Amino acid sequence: MLAFGLCAGCNAQNKDNLLESLQAYNDALRWRRHESASKYLRGRARAHFVNAADRRGDVRVTHYQIRHVKFVGSKRAVVLVRFNWYSELRGRMHHTTMTQHWDSKGDWHITDQRWVRGPTLPLLAAAPAPKRRLGAIPTAKK
Repeated sequence: MLAFGLCAGCNAQNKDNLLESLQAYNDALRWRRHESASKYLRGRARAHFVNAADRRGDVRVTHYQIRHVKFVGSKRAVVLVRFNWYSELRGRMHHTTMTQHWDSKGDWHITDQRWVRGPTLPLLAAAPAPKRRLGAIPTAKK
């Protein structure tokens, strides 16, 4: 199930491009295509993600759900995503909710990812990110 928020003034093509990028990035996380996922990250966050993926090869994302999308103007968006994942070493299923801050400068890229609820997802933990705020963070709904 995909919840996709709409806003006045955001063109449909830009929304479609964001939706495609959201699905491509999160699908790549789920199917362990880390090189593909890293293309949606910039700078230090990309390098951190690749290193974390190499170190934590035991982590498996089994499902993700895009819970909410909030556009901040036409070139930024804050997305609430819930991940189901486990570590092969521990075998316990976890549920983690995070916000993904997306920015469009031609193509959509993640500028920040923040933990909201649940245990830290090791692949995305402590990634360096800019200190700017892109709009209110939506709250997770159970």
